[in-house]
Amino acid sequence: YNFMSKKPKLKKFLYKEAEFNLEFEDDTTLEMLLKRAVKQNLKTSRERLLERDGKKSFINLSMDCDTAQHDMDCGRVFGVEFLSYEEGADISIIENDMDSDTVDVTALSATAGKEFVEGSVYFCVCGNKLVVTQSAALRTNHLEAYLNWLFTKSGIFQEGDGQY
Repeated sequence: YNFMSKKPKLKKFLYKEAEFNLEFEDDTTLEMLLKRAVKQNLKTSRERLLERDGKKSFINLSMDCDTAQHDMDCGRVFGVEFLSYEEGADISIIENDMDSDTVDVTALSATAGKEFVEGSVYFCVCGNKLVVTQSAALRTNHLEAYLNWLFTKSGIFQEGDGQY
């Protein structure tokens, strides 16, 4: 077995469909709510930042494209990164010297104004349908909690609503 091989890591894609505990007057979808939340005074990632337990998370808008241009039949797709980090956190690195009797472990700090990403969830939304890939540190339940917070902060949901 070769520990040094660079085999690609396999990622699982999850398919989910959003359901709401609220009644909307029209055919409101998760995609519509997400776009509305971002447009309502939440244009910068700093305004979309949620801090919980010393960790910060936010969404980073990746793409908004018409799939008809790509011979697909599902309308528009809204692609989003959901990222988290812990401010000032270090990561441990090792010196990979196979001839050494010991392995040196050191802490690496991010440069000024930068942070290490703790976890990421990448997802695409088309209507109420989501395709999601998650990391070990950031899961779909974190995304759900964040979206409920984002929709409440942007005034789409009210405190105590049944939510998403």
